[in-house]
Amino acid sequence: DGSYKELYQRENPHGDADEHMLEMIASEWECLNKECFSGMKSTLSHSFITASLNFARMVRVMYGYDDEQKLPILEDYTRMLLF
Repeated sequence: DGSYKELYQRENPHGDADEHMLEMIASEWECLNKECFSGMKSTLSHSFITASLNFARMVRVMYGYDDEQKLPILEDYTRMLLF
């Protein structure tokens, strides 16, 4: 919904909110991947962990709207599948 970006911009008027958010996302993905694929024993099944991680990866696609509030990446995926 953009609320974090707006807050960051108010608190850091000279900072790049988009760059900051991308760095935070990259950092969290690194942590998630380490945790999920570290080889440590888990009470959760490997298929559940993989499905959960893949679902989390979809968030970027689901919230990747352009200025026209559409998902251009899905259009690209559809074109690749159909043509």
